[in-house]
Amino acid sequence: MSSSAVRGSLDTDTLGRSSTQIAAYWSKQVFTGKGIPTEELDNDETALAIVANNPNAIGYLDSVSVSGAVRVISLN
Repeated sequence: MSSSAVRGSLDTDTLGRSSTQIAAYWSKQVFTGKGIPTEELDNDETALAIVANNPNAIGYLDSVSVSGAVRVISLN
């Protein structure tokens, strides 16, 4: 959800970069064959379901979307 407010907050507050800078970073990684970006999902419900059903998955979403099915780590 690259256009979401939660994504913007993650980019600026946690990663210390603008969303544009993050997109440019991943473009360079893909172009040079050094990496591929993580999958972006359409909504919090899908992200929650994937993280809840895969012990190796990590996701970020709005705190109002969290259920007891996942462990929460606050970044603020």
